[in-house]
Amino acid sequence: MYITPERPEHVLPKKALADQTRKDTGALSMELLTNHTQMRYVDHSFDNIRRFKRYRHFQHLQYDQRFIPERLLFLGADLAAAHFLVHRGAAVKFVGDDAWYKKDKSGHYSLPGKKVPGLYLEAIDASGTELMFEGFENLQNLNHLRMLRVADCPYIDDWTMSRIGGMMESLEMLDISGCHRVSAKGLMGLKMLKSLKYLRLEGIDNKNIGKAALLLEEAIPTLKVLGVDYEHELESIEADIKLLENPNVIEDAKGNIFAEDENGRLFYIGGCVSERPAVCDDDKPIMTSTIRRLANALSVHASASTVW
Repeated sequence: MYITPERPEHVLPKKALADQTRKDTGALSMELLTNHTQMRYVDHSFDNIRRFKRYRHFQHLQYDQRFIPERLLFLGADLAAAHFLVHRGAAVKFVGDDAWYKKDKSGHYSLPGKKVPGLYLEAIDASGTELMFEGFENLQNLNHLRMLRVADCPYIDDWTMSRIGGMMESLEMLDISGCHRVSAKGLMGLKMLKSLKYLRLEGIDNKNIGKAALLLEEAIPTLKVLGVDYEHELESIEADIKLLENPNVIEDAKGNIFAEDENGRLFYIGGCVSERPAVCDDDKPIMTSTIRRLANALSVHASASTVW
């Protein structure tokens, strides 16, 4: 025979009403009420949910591409970089071996599991992958690397260009086609690659890319830049020169162009100021900009079409 234990609320003396907590009275907890109140001010739109998921994915990539010292210790610089890249969808080629190593349809790949003397990386094709700045920490000391393709990589930016220029001195061919986050200033981070022979920039239409390409070819005599629309760059430069002929238009030291009204106020009309689209509370696209859309009329000698 078993005796059923008494319930705690039947055994303990009942608290006075002034000493009872919200849990004792059966009321909702303050934490739940606070969270419920905060939920009223959270943007639950589909666009914001997509942005949140993209940010979470970005954080995951940063952690996934972190540098692991044990991998470098057991495999060596070249083989560790090969494992890191192939596991994330890239293809690699070694010196003296014509085969390219990459994952098959099942996600498997055949690479040595321990350090192999005399095994050096010669070429990397990481086009279309999610390789980012943090991942290049795993690509150090690749002294025999001659080719690198990071075309159409969404996270390749100016910071990545400076890292490539500072750690891959043996590089001869670089393809960054379709990397729209690379600007003209970031491109100048490659001027330390004195062995670079070919640089492909197809699909990059950022401002002053052509000018930066010419400066790179001047800094590296053996370099040939491919994929730059110099005619479009020349038209852009001619338009800026024609714009600056107006006495009410000035240019600052960073290349940004401003129009001045009768009160001496300056309004940005061109240059390198980044403008990122956003959405309003109704999930409609808006643009945060410093451009004055309705400018005051200029003098009779200056045509408004010349400025705008």
